[in-house]
Amino acid sequence: MTPSPTVPPNTRIWIGGHDRRARSAIERLLTNTSRPPEGEIDRLILTPSTFDECTYFAQKHLIRLKPGGELWLVTSDPDGTTIRASAARWCAENGLENQESYDLKLGVKLDVWRNPTQHPPSPPRV
Repeated sequence: MTPSPTVPPNTRIWIGGHDRRARSAIERLLTNTSRPPEGEIDRLILTPSTFDECTYFAQKHLIRLKPGGELWLVTSDPDGTTIRASAARWCAENGLENQESYDLKLGVKLDVWRNPTQHPPSPPRV
């Protein structure tokens, strides 16, 4: 099993999504983080239960992700594989760079995407 990523104290995050299993797996890494309601963030963490939910939150909050920040996609099986594949295409099309993947616990996966030094273009509304 790959070691879990670390989140430094005071990291500014936004987390959203309805996959409860994925969310509970990632919450343990998010102690001592800041969750500002607006402004720039260091990590955009998505725990979607569907790909539509994934793109909705990504489109809404990607503009807040600072240059060099990370989008974390946390999914659980059985639908996670489909979401991960679709999200990988979407992230690449929107200028994000795939960094690493982790197995957090049984069936829960974390894919880390990095925002390049400049914000990617705003994605089209679906």
